[in-house]
Amino acid sequence: EVRRQKADWQKQASIDFASHRTAAGLTAYEARGSVHLKTDRAETLKAIIADYVADRSANPNDTRIA
Repeated sequence: EVRRQKADWQKQASIDFASHRTAAGLTAYEARGSVHLKTDRAETLKAIIADYVADRSANPNDTRIA
């Protein structure tokens, strides 16, 4: 049972990831604008940190992982 995700599509994506259907899980997130490709490692790390800090500021009581 998927507990952490609330939206049905996110629950299904979690099941896909757990069932080794990674492409299907990623496709669901990509379709909703949640997959962002960067050109290099430094750009990727900068984006991850910025997103993490912004989310922490907006939702200080939530949990997150990066």
